[in-house]
Amino acid sequence: MKKRMFRLFLIALTIPTFTYSQSETLFEDFNNNDNKWDVGDKDGKKSRIEGGYYYIENNDEEYADRFVRELRVDANENYTIEAKMKQVGGPTNYGYGIMLGFYTWDDYARVMIAGSGHISARSKYMKKVEYELEWQKDENGIIKGTGEWNTLKIEKSSSGTRLYVNDELMQEIPNMKYVGYKLGFMLNAGQSVVVDWIKVTRKKQTMTVAQDATKGELENLGPNINSKHIEKSPNISADGKTLYFTISDNPEKNIGDQGKSDVAFSKLQADGTWGPMQILGEPINNASHNYIVSISPDENSALFGNVYKDDGTMTSGISYGVKRNGQWQRPKKVTVKNYKNDNEYSDYWLAPDGLKLISACENSKSYGEKDLFVSFLQDDGTWSEPENMGPNVNTWAGEFTPYIAADGVTMFFSSYGHEGYGSADVFMSKRLDETWTNWSKPVNCGPVINSPNWDAYFRIDAQGMYGYMVSTGDKSLGEEDIFRIKLGEGVKPELLNLISGKVYNAKTNEVIEAAIEYEDLSDGKKLGIAYSTEDNGFKIILPKGKRYGFLASAEGFISVSNNLDLTELKEYGEKEVNLYLVPIESGQTLTLNNLFFDSRMAVIKKESFSELNRLVKIMKENPDLNIEIGGHTDNVGDEDYNMDLSNRRAKAVYDYLVGRGVDKDRVTPKGYGEAKPIEKNDTPEGKQKNRRVELTIK
Repeated sequence: MKKRMFRLFLIALTIPTFTYSQSETLFEDFNNNDNKWDVGDKDGKKSRIEGGYYYIENNDEEYADRFVRELRVDANENYTIEAKMKQVGGPTNYGYGIMLGFYTWDDYARVMIAGSGHISARSKYMKKVEYELEWQKDENGIIKGTGEWNTLKIEKSSSGTRLYVNDELMQEIPNMKYVGYKLGFMLNAGQSVVVDWIKVTRKKQTMTVAQDATKGELENLGPNINSKHIEKSPNISADGKTLYFTISDNPEKNIGDQGKSDVAFSKLQADGTWGPMQILGEPINNASHNYIVSISPDENSALFGNVYKDDGTMTSGISYGVKRNGQWQRPKKVTVKNYKNDNEYSDYWLAPDGLKLISACENSKSYGEKDLFVSFLQDDGTWSEPENMGPNVNTWAGEFTPYIAADGVTMFFSSYGHEGYGSADVFMSKRLDETWTNWSKPVNCGPVINSPNWDAYFRIDAQGMYGYMVSTGDKSLGEEDIFRIKLGEGVKPELLNLISGKVYNAKTNEVIEAAIEYEDLSDGKKLGIAYSTEDNGFKIILPKGKRYGFLASAEGFISVSNNLDLTELKEYGEKEVNLYLVPIESGQTLTLNNLFFDSRMAVIKKESFSELNRLVKIMKENPDLNIEIGGHTDNVGDEDYNMDLSNRRAKAVYDYLVGRGVDKDRVTPKGYGEAKPIEKNDTPEGKQKNRRVELTIK
């Protein structure tokens, strides 16, 4: 295990003033900088660790500054933070002290003392001052001046927070609310301080690590993708052959000004390496900030960051873009009901079924900083009001970069609140029901995927062979880089089939564009949507455990449905399945593939209801449409019995349609028995195809 942020000093420590049920004390004596405190000389801040002390200077003439490192201290739990320090320079009428829960200058908490003999406390939450203790004068000379050591202690319990200086109780204040994950020191303008040590006692953090998470080490994807600048937000296509990502601050590649971002992609080469980076052209990339959020399994659609306005400028939000005939169209604004985010940053992910949108945002429904929320696609193309995904996933700190794997059950995300190896880590959780708000307890993805540095944007190809992510650290070519890791069984999603194909006009055999939909045959529930283009066709992902029906649809056509039974799927598979659309014209015939009967019976099974309900809808939308329902059998058994069975099955479909409002004069049932086979009856497969019900347009 990698070295923790602080040295473990004592476990299950009992504090005299109040009790932790189970705690740990972390002690930093600054004998080295293994814990990566803020050191260096930049922008008026100077800091170094030397001789067992932390020397910090704020040379700014006007503003305060912080000197922090990442350490999780949950504002909702009991804790004690204590530090020994002394002011060695600068004005004494300004304060210095402990910064805890720092996220930004809009979200933090701090307790400060001044050499003039004063103490104060303050917390900001969601840009508003949540609590403030104005400067209070120490009348007893407890707070020492310049050159003398002071020990400042913050002790939080369920009843309130106590502030001590040099072991003397100075103030009792309400508990301060904060959501940040950085802890350290704050200096006002012009001050210099020396810190001897800092000690943190907090609720003991437990970490459950995924077993058999990885095989081998993280692999930097190399200079064709990564640079000394920023590469992030990797999106691997379902087949693993195209990587989409975002580049930032790259003056050689970015279209916009320095500091802007653009969407790029790379193709997997025959030798297993990634080809040179290519930048998407207009309208996806322009002079503003452009970035990819998620790509659909067939690469025919994607979510992009920001909203593309008609005048070519951008505003905040997200957009949905489609690719037609090989060209990306200008993305359109995504509308989410009552969406609110008080955080500077946001993250999204569109689930592979196209029906659920995951967002990471901070608002009144958050448990702390950014939480993960789910929205559902509505019939009008908008998204429902975000619902918090629950306390198993979300914490008092920040959760971000969500990713729903191809199975629709496994979620990866990054978090500062769950216990990890240093900074933000990648975690995995499994969806437990259809509410999308009930998830298993997250597990840390282990010390290969995670590091002491910032780890995020974890993505997986549909096969579950490789994980792609963003990390910083020694293996990076510059700042944030994209890496790949071979996955073990411990973090692989559920098995699935990747179905690809094109849609054809059944009459002309021409390739046509069409919407794709797939459903659970057991209850008719729609499970996902896609779109098939003339050049790229479609790809849909069907996880194991269900019998699926899938079909194409387009105006002026009737769908020829297909089905696939994956209840006993044993391994990942890829199948090519072309779909057909029959034009609504006299003489056209199609097989109702998703119409099911029990063997040798004429009772319609419930798995057929979706197929027949679609037919009812088509009949009502096309009042001049008249059809024949033809029943057919194989040649097994008595010919008269087969004729009777085919008649009864055709009549069962007729009764279903008429019973749901279709005029009986528009539907003619007819049984053909074994008279019109479409295959030879000498194989089980041929017999199965001959057992069918057909629809013929009159």
